[in-house]
Amino acid sequence: VTAASMLLVSYKVLPNFAPMVRFGYVANDPTGTAASGQSLVNPVVGGTYQFNLSPELKLAAFLGVTLPVGQGGGNTPDAATRAAATSGILTRSAMDNAMFAVNDLTVFPGLGLAYQKAGFTVQVEATVLRLTRVRGEDVQADASKTNFTSGLHVGYFVTPWLSLGAELRHQRWLVPPAAAKGTPAM
Repeated sequence: VTAASMLLVSYKVLPNFAPMVRFGYVANDPTGTAASGQSLVNPVVGGTYQFNLSPELKLAAFLGVTLPVGQGGGNTPDAATRAAATSGILTRSAMDNAMFAVNDLTVFPGLGLAYQKAGFTVQVEATVLRLTRVRGEDVQADASKTNFTSGLHVGYFVTPWLSLGAELRHQRWLVPPAAAKGTPAM
């Protein structure tokens, strides 16, 4: 059993700009003989700028950076703490993987486009994550890797406080880690 909890704090400081910070904590209790562990993973700092293209159409530009201070990193990580940090990746559908890459400094710009009218919303986003190892060279072969994530969301506000929606997500390694090289595509 793995639980990955996130806390995101953001505040609109200008009409079109909002800085943010995001923290993550993972608790991992594997079955079998493996030890349970917890990890505070890499925090994210960043900001979003919104461009109003029309009353219904908005474009958002995002830039984020992870700070490589998460637990379970370095050349001699505690095995249970490292396993907890790593288990958070799939727990969060591998879409927040930069936070769990505790040996890496990650810079990730992204763009999102949203159309909203009469309770209906369609949103599309794309993000490129450039992960660069800054510690843990003895336990992590990759000096760097590049990941691409994207998503599509379609929803409808049934009431002002209730929205029903569905989304599709896609992720692809542009520069894959050594562990993924030679793995057949799904």
